[in-house]
Amino acid sequence: MTAVRPEAASRPIDTAVLRADTAEILGPEPVLPRYERVQQLAYTYRGSILLLIPIVEKLSYGLDGDDIRGRCALAGIGEARRRLNEIEAVGLAGEVRRTQRLARAVLALCDHYDSLTAVTMCARCDRPIGPDGEPVPYVSSVGLGDQEEKSVVHAACVPPRPRD
Repeated sequence: MTAVRPEAASRPIDTAVLRADTAEILGPEPVLPRYERVQQLAYTYRGSILLLIPIVEKLSYGLDGDDIRGRCALAGIGEARRRLNEIEAVGLAGEVRRTQRLARAVLALCDHYDSLTAVTMCARCDRPIGPDGEPVPYVSSVGLGDQEEKSVVHAACVPPRPRD
């Protein structure tokens, strides 16, 4: 188990910033960056993973052994460690794919951190709903048919109702 400095473990992690950092390589419009930029992003994501692993690990070990959140977090930590051990890929396209896997590991660890610290995320803007913000119930349709997904959003993120 990796040691965590006490001040780092007690400080909250701003997962919104870490999530935003991954948008460059995982964004909806894939742009093939220069090799040097891919290397910088991989270095950044590795640092984020190395920051998150011990904190998420400590949070998950503090739970009951049957708590599914802790068990999922430990599985996510194992996957993130495997991503850290991947060797540099050959060529730009291969290195982009490896860096994207690192970015996805960052996102997964952020999800586990938010789950373990009971942070509620807005389903519309993917930002945390703070203690001063009141979450508003939100129901969205998923796929075809009558499938609905229930979640919460910021009051400001509630979409306007269609006029009849």
